Amino acid sequence: LVVRGRTEIDSLAAGVDLPTGFPDLMVVIPTGVSEDAAAAAMEELAVEQWTGLNGFDIRLEDASAAQAPAALQRLMRWRGGNAWYLAIEDEHLEGLRTLQFVQGDPAEAIVAVRAGDAVVVARALAADRDVDAGDTLLARDWRGELFGLRIAGVVDSLALQSAGRGYGLGELYLSNARVTVLGSISTALQRFNHGGYSVLLIDESDDRRSWAIAEGLDALWRDRPVESIHLRLVKEAIERQFRLVGSIIASVTGALAAAVASVGVANAMQASVHHRRGELGVLHAVGMTRGQLMRLILAEALIIGVAGAAGGVLSGAYGAFMGLRIASLFSQITPALTIPPGPTLTAVALAIAATVLASALAAFRAGRVGVLDLIRQ
Repeated sequence: LVVRGRTEIDSLAAGVDLPTGFPDLMVVIPTGVSEDAAAAAMEELAVEQWTGLNGFDIRLEDASAAQAPAALQRLMRWRGGNAWYLAIEDEHLEGLRTLQFVQGDPAEAIVAVRAGDAVVVARALAADRDVDAGDTLLARDWRGELFGLRIAGVVDSLALQSAGRGYGLGELYLSNARVTVLGSISTALQRFNHGGYSVLLIDESDDRRSWAIAEGLDALWRDRPVESIHLRLVKEAIERQFRLVGSIIASVTGALAAAVASVGVANAMQASVHHRRGELGVLHAVGMTRGQLMRLILAEALIIGVAGAAGGVLSGAYGAFMGLRIASLFSQITPALTIPPGPTLTAVALAIAATVLASALAAFRAGRVGVLDLIRQ
């Protein structure tokens, strides 16, 4: 095995077309070299040359899909880098030439290469899906479309952190993945700056580190063009935080709105009772009791509350619809308008209750004033 330089790479394998520029080091294992010899040679090189490197390439010539996972496990024993490219040729892969693996703890993950519709899966995932090498595994691409993946092999420990375009192979997609979070922001930025990556997956189990890496990548977007890179974050934890904050803001805003509306309704009903004191006095004089006067005012408040709640729902739905229409003009995604019945009915009930309760004070005061005082005023 001959390895020279970070960008200029030679190999004993004649006629092998090797790309330059990425990764830092490439190792081509010629035909006839045993796995033991290759692993021993790479472990020796790892001590001498590979410390701190970003990645390197491992190519197994004439390796079958069945041999590839075992060879990969042998070659992952050392800890000199963080990325492996295992290039294999096998009739079952139908054109697949490269699978990318990243060092890390065992995780349930799959890498789906659409060019060849083949996949190497972790044993835990294979057991969970009840599949094995040669079977078909269903997955979804970044558009959400369902497709079948032919399982090329099963490995005991597989941790995937990112997938890149590779060397002209097109997009690599990861789905159903619970992946190991990248070691640090600097690692994430280094990997993207080094080139070639189109997808980065971040483990949602560590909120603090996920946030930190996401912020670091935001800084990266501002500093370099990203026409050829599409970033996807596995951010269920982050989305949960957004939903929690949104719920808190909505609750506080709703409480303030209800309080302001209640004060407004109370003042309006007080003014209405004040201007109708003569009318209420006549009704009281002809036989209407104080309880009936109070019920009359509360009934009017109930009608106002129902009408206001219905109008609020209709105007709110129309406003949301127009907002989505405007937003769709600036985005390729057109959100759908959904009015959930539960929260809507709750809001209507609260609006009606707030109106009736705010009017109760005016009704109580009207019932306590005497007939002569009402008529006189």
